[in-house]
Amino acid sequence: MGFRMSFLNGSKVNIGWGSSDILTVGDQSYQRFLYLIPSSSSKPKHPGVNSNSSSGSLNVSYKMRITLPTSEVYPGLNPVKNSSNGYLGTKLWISAEGIYDTATGSLCMVGCSRLMSGEKSFSSHSMDCEILVNVYFPPRNSDRRSKIKGSIESMRKNTDPLYFTPMQFSGWAHYHHWITESMWRMNFEMIMSVISNTLAIIFAAFQIFHVRKQRGAGPLVSLLMLVILALGHLIPLVLNLEAMFEQDSERSVLIRGGTWIEMNEVIIRVVTMVAFLLQIRLLMLSWTARCSTGKKKALWTAEKRGLYVCFLVYITGAMIAFFIKSRQSVHQTRRHSWYYKDEIILGSSRPYAGLILDVFLFPQIIFNMLQNSREPALSRFYYIGITVVRLLPHGYDLYRANTYADIEDTYIYANHAADYYSTAWDFIIIVLGLFFAATIHYQQRLGGRCFLPKRFQESVIDEELSVDSEEQLPLKYST
Repeated sequence: MGFRMSFLNGSKVNIGWGSSDILTVGDQSYQRFLYLIPSSSSKPKHPGVNSNSSSGSLNVSYKMRITLPTSEVYPGLNPVKNSSNGYLGTKLWISAEGIYDTATGSLCMVGCSRLMSGEKSFSSHSMDCEILVNVYFPPRNSDRRSKIKGSIESMRKNTDPLYFTPMQFSGWAHYHHWITESMWRMNFEMIMSVISNTLAIIFAAFQIFHVRKQRGAGPLVSLLMLVILALGHLIPLVLNLEAMFEQDSERSVLIRGGTWIEMNEVIIRVVTMVAFLLQIRLLMLSWTARCSTGKKKALWTAEKRGLYVCFLVYITGAMIAFFIKSRQSVHQTRRHSWYYKDEIILGSSRPYAGLILDVFLFPQIIFNMLQNSREPALSRFYYIGITVVRLLPHGYDLYRANTYADIEDTYIYANHAADYYSTAWDFIIIVLGLFFAATIHYQQRLGGRCFLPKRFQESVIDEELSVDSEEQLPLKYST
């Protein structure tokens, strides 16, 4: 019965969030809060209200933590300004107790709140014990996507400084059979993560063998593409290491006793590290081969110009993504608040980085166009295999959306926080990835500009990067 809350204003725009943890049921404390000693207030006060489900009602108590803009809660109070980010925000800590009706799923509680802004309380009068909390849980046999709905209201008069307008919130109900299903899905997604990273290792090894076998292939590999793939393995390692030191209450409940899940997490880190090291090895081989070739000046010039083109496309896309995200959240907070920095910038950068990783072949396509080569720089197993590894999560996300309970905090494979996942985005990214793989295939057979009109296939850059010595002529025309 613990859940997270999302608060909406009158325009149905998300303005805040919170979490709700159950403390006691009848005279028994919840196992995560064993330090609480049951008091007489936690026991039924009337003979007709028994602390068991057979009576149809239970006496329960909750602890709620809510974060909202101050203007949405207590406009009559002057909040303390958080010096670190300048955000005028309010944290509500509500302790509530009431009756839960097991037949209807309704929960009615009366509680007290303590107001906080940053690290300081508003005043000695910020304790409000006239708060009414109503929560409506969906039936246990309801559809898995049923939501918890509720409201927090003030029982004070409108003229009271501590009065606030009723706040509506919603959340997801996590019943036992859904959690059991989610545990199975988490195990499956961990296995999929291990398989994906293992395949990435195999395909990187194919490319290393290809570079060593064909000496002319190494210098023709885009270094920017290899850097993107290496960062794609490094960033999850850093984020997983950071997550080891964080305690998420909801996820800890889901995986309590999950030794198999913890073992799989270790395996995922190991195979991800191996894939990262192989990508670094491949980057070093290509770098060394390019520095030792006779055409290094021409190749470095093409790499430099390709870098300009890719960065221009990436920065333009990032500006569009941030603009769309900020437009969606324009009613939620001010531009210079901490919410803007965390939700807009960080919340947009991670999925956008995942999109860049999905289209990892883009730098190689631009590089092939600029130096107009038809040499097989990439092994067929490599660019097709890595493309499949990147697109498989999007195909799985389409399947998962119609099959499993929607508990995003437990997503391990195809994590929605690390890429663009939706029905439209999944379809677009799959089509785009296959198109880029087909483009590389034809470039390595027909030339880097094979899909351009004939008048553009003659290289202007080739004239600028003309060979300076007779020793380089065979290298130029050998293709």
